Amino acid sequence: MIADAHAAEGASDGTGADASRDRPEQESALSEQTGSGAAGGELAEGAETPRAASWRVLAHPSILALFVCHMVYNLVTLSINSWMPTYYAEVLHLAPDAAKLHLTVPHLAALCLKLVVSRFATALRATTGSSMLASRRLMCALGYTTTAVPLMLLPYVSNPKAHPTWRTTTLFSLALIGTGFHAEGFRANYLDVTRAHVGLVSGVGNCLSSVAAMGAPLIVGAMVQAADGQWAPVWRAASGACVVATAIFCSLSTSTPVEEGILANRRDKAA
Repeated sequence: MIADAHAAEGASDGTGADASRDRPEQESALSEQTGSGAAGGELAEGAETPRAASWRVLAHPSILALFVCHMVYNLVTLSINSWMPTYYAEVLHLAPDAAKLHLTVPHLAALCLKLVVSRFATALRATTGSSMLASRRLMCALGYTTTAVPLMLLPYVSNPKAHPTWRTTTLFSLALIGTGFHAEGFRANYLDVTRAHVGLVSGVGNCLSSVAAMGAPLIVGAMVQAADGQWAPVWRAASGACVVATAIFCSLSTSTPVEEGILANRRDKAA
């Protein structure tokens, strides 16, 4: 029995020795695999640096279309908001006390729509079964169309002797109501087009749109002065800008992160 025990112990020692001899080889193979994996990871990471990826995202047609749409929105909206009091005073010859209500109603109308537009878009998608991209484009088109048409009609009711002031106020109200649809249009699209660069895309978009907003009053003033006090060119230009922005957004926008397409194209080229 003692001999059997020694034999079993010897067998055990032999097995342990074999395992000890095999372990360095296994560790070496694992180390080689890990090293190659790390190298591959470094290569994949180095293949597209964060800065290069950022610029590719910003230069994507869908992102550029989003920026243009946002700039036109601010340009048109700030043109209305900044010059509406002047329009009532100089064109409609309305006293400040009488103009207060007319200046307030359009903004209240726009606020009312903004409170319900999200539910409206959600219900519309559920009813029609439309995709998120189709919904974004529809809301954008509705917004710009609802703004463009009343602005085109403003010159036709600008004579206070022939038309009541409330006709102008109604048109301004409809124009600003149109801006409310964009909460479910291009504004919400900022969260669709990217996951890794949301802050960058939204920051650049807000910066560009702010430049347009600052330029809007100056552009309108220059246009009115060049037209000898006539406002029709201003409203026609604003309507045309809405049409152009609608065409650009509805043809180039996307509801999927653009970096996925960029990386897919890189993989296809690498293959």
